[in-house]
Amino acid sequence: MSINEPGLVESVAEEIRSVMARRKVNQAEVAEAIERSQSYVSRRLQGLGAFDIRDLEGLALLFETEPASLLGWAGLRTPKPPRPRLSVVGRGDDLSAIDEDELNDRFDKKAAGFDPSAKEIDPDTL
Repeated sequence: MSINEPGLVESVAEEIRSVMARRKVNQAEVAEAIERSQSYVSRRLQGLGAFDIRDLEGLALLFETEPASLLGWAGLRTPKPPRPRLSVVGRGDDLSAIDEDELNDRFDKKAAGFDPSAKEIDPDTL
């Protein structure tokens, strides 16, 4: 996640603001529904603090939706998981434990020298 992308707190706040606008619900109504002060709600809607799980449950009841729908996942990017290491037994090279990127690089280098008009393929070039 880059510094310019919203985190989970900001993403949730943005989603709740959006639902509030669509449903024409104000901060006072939200505060009453989750039994918090209006200043508490205001700070969280600005992304200056996080709504807790009980808040999300109360908001879901108010908005007649599921709590998970308030997480605002659409704009949130999650980091990529680490790439798995491949176990490959190859001819000539020891490819027993290289990662996918290195395997792709080796394949691309071999493919760059591939001649599709050749009648025979030398197995040592694979």
